[in-house]
Amino acid sequence: MEKDDKIRTKLIFESEDNRYTWESPYVDVSMDDILPAFYGLLVAATWQPETVIKCMKEFVEEHSYILHENTDDAENPQPHFYA
Repeated sequence: MEKDDKIRTKLIFESEDNRYTWESPYVDVSMDDILPAFYGLLVAATWQPETVIKCMKEFVEEHSYILHENTDDAENPQPHFYA
């Protein structure tokens, strides 16, 4: 049987002339795979780990209303970043 080395999931971060890539042979990667990969790409691109984590924390805090459907935040939702 031939080994299957296909890349089925890929994250690419490009800045100026630099390109950082994370690859997986699986199509069903989870957030448990993607989030550390994204973090690693940013650190590889020279962001300080503390900066990345602080920004991720702020992002979660700004979007936590999505998890709280029965709170005041749900009555006054903020727009999604992709809206």
